[in-house]
Amino acid sequence: MAPPHDTTDPSPRASDPRVRGRPGRFLLPVLIAFAGARLSGEASAHASTAEGSGRVIVLGFDGADARTVAEMMDRGELPHLARLRDSGTFAPLRTTIPAESPVSWASLNSGQNPAKTGIPGFVRRSLSDSGDPSPDLGFFRVEDRPLRSFELPPPLGFLARFPPLVTGALCGAAALVGFVLLFVFLLRFRKTIALPLAVLLGAAGGWAGYKASRGIPEIAPDVVANLVRTGGFWEVAARAGVPSVVLDGPMSWDRPEVPGAKVLAGLGVPDARGSYGDWFVYTTDPAEFSREPEGRQTSVGGTVFRVDEIEGRIEAGIFGPHAFESPVDENGDPRPRARLSVPLVIVRADGDRVRVKIDGVEHEMGPGEWSPWYHPTFEVSSLIKVHAITRVKVLRAREPFELYLDFLQIDPSSPPFWQPVSQPPEFVSQLARETAAPFDTVGWACLTMPLKDLEIDPKTFLEDVDATRADRERLLRFELGRPDWRLLFAVEGTPDRVQHMMYQFYDREHPMYAAEKAAQKVRFAGEEIALSDAIPAAYRQIDRLVGEVLEGQVRSDDTLILCADHGFQSFRRGLNLNNWLAEHGYLKTVDLRERRQGAFLEFVDWSRTKAYAVGLGMIFVNLRGRERGGIVDPGEVPKLLEEISRELLEIRDGDKSVVRAVHRMSEIHSGPHLDLESDLMVGLEAGYRVGWSTTTGGMQLVQAEGGGWKPAPSIDDNTNNWSGDHVSVAQELVPGIFFCNRKVEIPAGGVDLLDIAPTVLTLLGVPIPAEYDRPPLRVAR
Repeated sequence: MAPPHDTTDPSPRASDPRVRGRPGRFLLPVLIAFAGARLSGEASAHASTAEGSGRVIVLGFDGADARTVAEMMDRGELPHLARLRDSGTFAPLRTTIPAESPVSWASLNSGQNPAKTGIPGFVRRSLSDSGDPSPDLGFFRVEDRPLRSFELPPPLGFLARFPPLVTGALCGAAALVGFVLLFVFLLRFRKTIALPLAVLLGAAGGWAGYKASRGIPEIAPDVVANLVRTGGFWEVAARAGVPSVVLDGPMSWDRPEVPGAKVLAGLGVPDARGSYGDWFVYTTDPAEFSREPEGRQTSVGGTVFRVDEIEGRIEAGIFGPHAFESPVDENGDPRPRARLSVPLVIVRADGDRVRVKIDGVEHEMGPGEWSPWYHPTFEVSSLIKVHAITRVKVLRAREPFELYLDFLQIDPSSPPFWQPVSQPPEFVSQLARETAAPFDTVGWACLTMPLKDLEIDPKTFLEDVDATRADRERLLRFELGRPDWRLLFAVEGTPDRVQHMMYQFYDREHPMYAAEKAAQKVRFAGEEIALSDAIPAAYRQIDRLVGEVLEGQVRSDDTLILCADHGFQSFRRGLNLNNWLAEHGYLKTVDLRERRQGAFLEFVDWSRTKAYAVGLGMIFVNLRGRERGGIVDPGEVPKLLEEISRELLEIRDGDKSVVRAVHRMSEIHSGPHLDLESDLMVGLEAGYRVGWSTTTGGMQLVQAEGGGWKPAPSIDDNTNNWSGDHVSVAQELVPGIFFCNRKVEIPAGGVDLLDIAPTVLTLLGVPIPAEYDRPPLRVAR
């Protein structure tokens, strides 16, 4: 184990694994050993000066926007938050650059900027060994890990400890001795009978042990590794003796266990398939042609299967994790990766009702109804099983029949030992047992992607959001009522998910806005609302929960802090950065003969390109000595970046400015992982976001006269259901919320999310690690 001050990753899990997957898989994702805190008594520039007292409760609300909250408080719509503001403190909370959830939460958790956390964005630019640029996942990666590298539960631990022949010999010897003792000394068989019988049964035991050992898979595929290099403030507190609980903690999965900290991980936790939230639709629609096991892939995470109904019965399969087998065959060639499956049977009942049986368990439902949780089990071997939970909803009962199958989530009551979702691993199963109900475990809960891909409607989306919110509140109430913590940090994602999808109904200037659709009524959070009211309703739920906590849980000596990773804006128009770079001569294309060349930087003529874009606002110089086809000398970089920045700030969309700020990342961040960040980061004006194509290094193409393709105009309308966002928006336009039940001295420049970690530690009387970037806020006691 590394010494407490070491910020490198000493974990054997971080050794050079086989890495698979492409960026499209993430939307949408290695155990990194902890970055320990210096907890010695040495003074530091940020050291705590007073002994803490009382408890600290930190409630995080993903995407809670300071502007929206301030406006609603002023209108009298958030009475509990207004009371908290008036008696304590409210301020906008400055987010990170870029304002992306994994980036922001990693920094908020650790008090360190992204060049220290190692999380540059949802997507980052990767350079192969040869120097070829490509898009890659920015905060997780999918690995195949040797199964024997894990701490295996019994009896797997014994069976995997030795080679199969040795295991068989030990099992045989143990069986032989055991049966001799049984037959000769306990049952008092004659030795002429007892010894041969014991030898026979001992041999059988040895053979069984050998076969069981041989049956243990070598590889656990699709393990989703966390790429964060820094630990959360709760790890620092727990090491200092402060009992801590974290619920739905973002960027906290796949972390080392710290005694004294109980952590249910959130953002980043995969599903039971080792993906970031795969979902499925089964339909008899004749317009669909793709059948099991491939199906038709939607743009983000979905698979649509064409099925047949024969005499009122549909038989299909549900495809879970990959089989645990080596990714290469005995010759070293890639092996096809088969998925384990369980049966799905749908039978017509009375009227429009159907009976849906999954893995032998049946529930009946009608159109528009959600099922209870199913608990399918995927058998890897006789000793290893993957336990999942899922739900279904009948989208359409009449022809064409459509059934939605939700994420195959890790069952909280029985998580896999190779992909724990809590620290300690048994914490999640204790929660499931003690609260007597399952709950979402996937890190991106809520059905944003199915709505984005037009496979569900807003009503279904809001139903799912509401169910997830209710489960999270149930867990929070349970832990608030327990006496075994002094620090509690809980995160709730409703505002983020709702704003991503509902701005089209809230913002009258959005290209997707239609008054008739915005006026449609739905049930959400116990009230009937218009779709146009979904975003305010999400904030009213925050207010209700905060009021409940203030009135029923916060003691006189407790400190309550509310925070968010970022705020929100409407996403009306998209700026496709590679198209803009091509328009201004910084990027040159090859001869574009096929439309598919518009993806993954395949369109770039590296011999003539000076700059290119990958990710959500990142621009890179095609640098000689870094990129394989680099043509820009290092001495030319400052002038080139200045030129690109100036021209970006001059972009106009009609009479509107498009770009508010352009940042040189080397000037605003510092740390050992600065090389993961871009040369420039664009911050757009309200209403704009980088275009969809830019995320994975793409370019929007249109047909050219005479055949082939050419770059499209760089700015276009966003006509996607994903209608609100924060990524690539200028930092000052998407501040999150900061509340405290005590008076807080606001520093010059305002409150920054990097202030949260040192402030919490100071309130607890815990010394602040030297690597933290900012001092604590001054909080009145």
